[in-house]
Amino acid sequence: MIQSLYSYLPDSMSHTHSFLPFFVLLLVFSTEGALFGYYVAHCQFTSPDGHDAMYVEQFYFNKVLEGQYNSSVGKVVGYTKNGIKVADKLNGDQGFMKHEVWKSNLCKRNVPLIYDELQNSVEPYVWLRSVDAADSRHPSMLVCSAYNFYPKQIKLTWLRDGKQTTTDVTSTEELPNGNWLYQIHSFLEYTPTPEEKISCMVQHASLMKPLIYDWEPSPDSGRDKIAVGAAGLLLGLVFSVAGLIYYKKKSSVSHEITYVVACFVDGRTEAQFEFDAEELMYTDFERHEVVYTVPRYFIFNPSETFQNLNVYNDAQKAKRACPALLSYWTVEEKNPPEDKDPPASILYPADEVELGVENSLICFVNYFYPPDINVTWTKNGHPVSEGVLLSRYFPNKDQTFHQFSTLVFTPSEGDIYSCTVEHSALETPQTRIWETEIMKSHESHGLDVFCAVGLTLGLLGVATGTFLIVKGLENKKQYLS
Repeated sequence: MIQSLYSYLPDSMSHTHSFLPFFVLLLVFSTEGALFGYYVAHCQFTSPDGHDAMYVEQFYFNKVLEGQYNSSVGKVVGYTKNGIKVADKLNGDQGFMKHEVWKSNLCKRNVPLIYDELQNSVEPYVWLRSVDAADSRHPSMLVCSAYNFYPKQIKLTWLRDGKQTTTDVTSTEELPNGNWLYQIHSFLEYTPTPEEKISCMVQHASLMKPLIYDWEPSPDSGRDKIAVGAAGLLLGLVFSVAGLIYYKKKSSVSHEITYVVACFVDGRTEAQFEFDAEELMYTDFERHEVVYTVPRYFIFNPSETFQNLNVYNDAQKAKRACPALLSYWTVEEKNPPEDKDPPASILYPADEVELGVENSLICFVNYFYPPDINVTWTKNGHPVSEGVLLSRYFPNKDQTFHQFSTLVFTPSEGDIYSCTVEHSALETPQTRIWETEIMKSHESHGLDVFCAVGLTLGLLGVATGTFLIVKGLENKKQYLS
């Protein structure tokens, strides 16, 4: 059976003339949708020339690591009774082991292509403003926001009279917009002092040198602006994202290309390529074509760049492998228990919000299993379907999934939006709320518009962060980074 499964591997994994998919993921779901098995191969690297690249293949069933091949070890190691049996067979197959060495070398040789094509950067748009610091020992709060940047690694630093300060500073993690771009927000609670100069310094790969933005507490032009929210919401969002920071660091790697083929028992198949968890392309089997989703400012002509990948042919071959894989795991693993993980969701705007200017709200749903959720939107209590987009499911490294739902909207004063997530692991639907309203801030700061969701959502953020931190502590599964 092992040999027959091997014959179903995509051409890019079984023939030397094709480009190596750095990360191949085959998902096989049971009738209930909660049990699955998959094969994963990934090339992890940090250097532009690939000299430090490591090739690893892993075999999972129902979120349990059955066995893996590591190029630094040079053999397959089993971790379960069935995994040990499979490992023994593969280690005794000279053809298989020779092919693993070839794939390991190909992994290193192709790293420069990744850097040449996908290491572009997008400069952040930075906005520095003041909001009310509710429930704080300080009367004022400054918010430094960076929008629409790539890659996600960025650093915001507060300066007081030119000196770095970390006192009374809180920050979110980089929040994904679902289109390769990110945003981040840093908050400084302070008591105004005459003649004191406060600045926000931004460091990012797109910048030749750090940029410094000085806060000038003078009346602005009167243009309506939006802040992230009142202090209750701000601190809740910070705590919630702190959970995301802790949890994600448990399974982070430097760079990787992923190729995902999801096989469902109802006959559906999904195939997509990713780079560092950002989607490059997916296969549309109904239209018999590859759809490129990588933004043009990264790769202007992706079809030409990836023409040697044999994406569609490989996806077709992987699709034919699904019944064989499903049969194998069904025979070898007899009725394993179902596993379920509840989702954690965050709701935030994609860009700086101005009244009357079109924007998008992002409902980021993460860490759920099985991959079957329902997301609905409301505006002022009424269901909304127009302008709603839902992404495909994207796998996390702990075998859970994440997904983006976005709503295109034009904010008006007093409008309230909600995103509700339904999942089998939730006892009740999970709802996140976003509200805009005009409020007066300090006279010297002009008008600020901000999310007045307040303490309620702050507590929701604290609960979400607590859940993610606990989940990170409980995550004991082995993963090579």
